[in-house]
Amino acid sequence: MPRTHLALLATLLIGTAGIAVAAGTGAPEVRVTQGTVRGVVRDGLAVFRGMPYAAAPTGALRFRAPQAPASWTGVRDATRDGPACPQNQSGDPAGKASDDEDCLLLNVFTPQQQGTRRPVLVWIHGGGFNIGFSGARQYDPTPLVQEGGVVVVSINYRLGTLGLLTTQSLDTNAEPSGNYAIRDQQAALRWVQRNIAGFGGDPRNVTIAGESAGAASVLALVASPLSRGLFHKAIAQSPPNDSHALPRAASQEKGAVLAEALGCKAGPAQAACLRALPVAAILKTRSNLALVHDAQVLPRDPFVALRDGNFNRVPMIVGSNLHEGYFFVSGGERRLGHAMTPDEYAAEARTAFGSDADAVMRQYPVASHPSPAAAIGEAHGDIRFACYADLARIGASKHAPVYGYELNEPDPAQQQQRQKISLANAAYHTSDLAYLFDYDTAPLAGDAAALGRTMRGAWIAFARSGSPNGAGLPAWPRFQPGNGAVLNLSRAGGQSTDFAARHNCGPLQQAGLVTWEPK
Repeated sequence: MPRTHLALLATLLIGTAGIAVAAGTGAPEVRVTQGTVRGVVRDGLAVFRGMPYAAAPTGALRFRAPQAPASWTGVRDATRDGPACPQNQSGDPAGKASDDEDCLLLNVFTPQQQGTRRPVLVWIHGGGFNIGFSGARQYDPTPLVQEGGVVVVSINYRLGTLGLLTTQSLDTNAEPSGNYAIRDQQAALRWVQRNIAGFGGDPRNVTIAGESAGAASVLALVASPLSRGLFHKAIAQSPPNDSHALPRAASQEKGAVLAEALGCKAGPAQAACLRALPVAAILKTRSNLALVHDAQVLPRDPFVALRDGNFNRVPMIVGSNLHEGYFFVSGGERRLGHAMTPDEYAAEARTAFGSDADAVMRQYPVASHPSPAAAIGEAHGDIRFACYADLARIGASKHAPVYGYELNEPDPAQQQQRQKISLANAAYHTSDLAYLFDYDTAPLAGDAAALGRTMRGAWIAFARSGSPNGAGLPAWPRFQPGNGAVLNLSRAGGQSTDFAARHNCGPLQQAGLVTWEPK
């Protein structure tokens, strides 16, 4: 049979599952709504990178909801990561310095061997809504795809000022300003619904998952009426207090101050000024923006929506790491160059918690902890992460299946190593990532490899069925407000029911340091 006929036959046979083989190269190709993309085969995966799910949000499209991307003719190369969304260099592996706004891109990792429609997991990166990148250096999902036969999608979204700015000048009757990051994620999920079948995925079985700001995004997507029908399960890893949505007036006030600092004065020309600014000028001004109430994306605060049942009622996994705050405090000690002193503890509390600092120090006295760094580390972990994960579980579990976990491995593998001065290695913020994703460090071995297989197995089972239970996996009970059972993710395993007590959640709520509604 002539070579051209063989190539056509291969295309027809594999194309029934959506992926074709390019004649002469053997590279995988898929037809999406905008045109054809060509990826690469690696380690038994067909990998497609840097595919646009929305138009570049530049010029008149800056500070607007994402628009449909342009189509193309021929075959688009999808073998390399595209640019990260604009951000400054941070030294964090989650970030990548960029000034390129043409960044609304996603990646797809799928088994090379196609078959029945596979579960889809959409990963939303963290980075405090200021940094982050979907590239494979930190988030290589090869083990998830190989072990579970799932299709993994990772996405970029707008960050910092470009992703969150809210001002009256940018508001229109059709579209309130702000929450562009969440709108981008929803646009990516709509792209998944339209196109993922071509990559072997099942658009009727999509799980969203994210860590830190990615987990805040997951809660926002669960709460948003604009997300309805775009996904069917959700995983929130270390959701922070930043998951709250600011009242609109407060957010507009912050936005007005930032716009003035950027040289765009209040008045009818402000919106045009903001859209004309060079990216470099925007990145020079530090933004401290947040998600915001609006009538379309977030008509309710995410925690209020979970508490009151006004959310997309899908099965959820919500969890955190035992010593979340050690990540931040060890960085502070590295900058100090020595073990934190009691006076430096007080200064850190005032910097981190502002007017709440005195209340925080009463809850976390140095004398009750091994060191000043441990005291402020536990404060960061409980107030910013653990008790908000617990609030999300308590609220959502009244209306949908919820599973809770705590990563409490005593000496965990780490993607992001922190210099140890007064704090030993511990399950701190980001520790969970080493067990889900490959990274450019030594492979996991021994107990760490076993824990990684357990964690990935539970995530894969959940993506398939909505339950993290399965053959060879630890028994994982549903979370109920009455028992508070969470799974211990560690070599020791087991379950615990004292999560809220260990993390001081009751007293923190009574002191107003952890709240259902934004402060």
